[in-house]
Amino acid sequence: MAVNDLMPLRRQDFEIGKVLQWPVFDRDHKLLLKEGQLIQSERQLETLLKLGMYRDSRWKPGRFVRPDVVDDEKTHEPAKQDKSSFISIEQIPFKLGDTLQVLPSADDANPYYVKLFGLYDKGSVIISTPSANGSLVLLREGQPFRIRAFLGRAIYSFDTYVVKSVLTPYPYVHLKIPEKAQVINVRSASRVNVNIVASFEMLDEDFNSSKNACLISDISLHGARLNMMKKVCEIEQPITLAFRVNVLDTDHYISLEATVKSINVNDAEKQPIALGVKFGEVQFIDKLVIQNFLNQKLLAERAEA
Repeated sequence: MAVNDLMPLRRQDFEIGKVLQWPVFDRDHKLLLKEGQLIQSERQLETLLKLGMYRDSRWKPGRFVRPDVVDDEKTHEPAKQDKSSFISIEQIPFKLGDTLQVLPSADDANPYYVKLFGLYDKGSVIISTPSANGSLVLLREGQPFRIRAFLGRAIYSFDTYVVKSVLTPYPYVHLKIPEKAQVINVRSASRVNVNIVASFEMLDEDFNSSKNACLISDISLHGARLNMMKKVCEIEQPITLAFRVNVLDTDHYISLEATVKSINVNDAEKQPIALGVKFGEVQFIDKLVIQNFLNQKLLAERAEA
């Protein structure tokens, strides 16, 4: 499937509880929903719309084109080194509506997240005006920024400055198109360090349920490392892990079935017990949220590097 064959989907293209008439893909051509599947709730639809959904404009009933699938790394495999190179701005696989990270030049300034409105062939990248705490952030002409975007399996970044900030008929910003952009190809299954308060529930031999507090110290699509004060389970113990993540300023509550695969003790740590857990089957909506959370964290790590 070619890039130009993807057609963005909008809210009016869906009805809660009705079967889909076509398969739905993400921006990287990965299948999210098959023809005939249901979107079962308004919350599910809202999350999918925020993350982005597309369909193949060439698709007709009875015809299905499956996108290429990239095999992910196994849980806890060592990360491969990321590779960096430089390309022209025209080579970045931008799509209208992509989320971009805008990094102010001040070291202590927080990044903004904006939408790509377009590329103007006479020399500007057009983005939405950033906001903070519900208010627009007014930018001055000449103000420098670094732009980052996580697209597919790569992070793209370039330095630029404000050419013009416009408030009418709607707020948007022209940024100077740079001569080149850096591209960093990242590992296929990203595992990032985090500090997420969580809990997990498990059953003992008598089928009594107990809930235990823990801290997620790293996470991927396939598993996580949990730190806690004392040992409460054994290897191969099934658990239900619950935690909350924030993606694009929206909190998402996630509950996953998992299995304990390793237990390590480090008395030098404040929470000396570390559990390596492997996730069971992850629902597609939770998988999308986790993947976008990982992308967001990777962007933040690059910004600090």
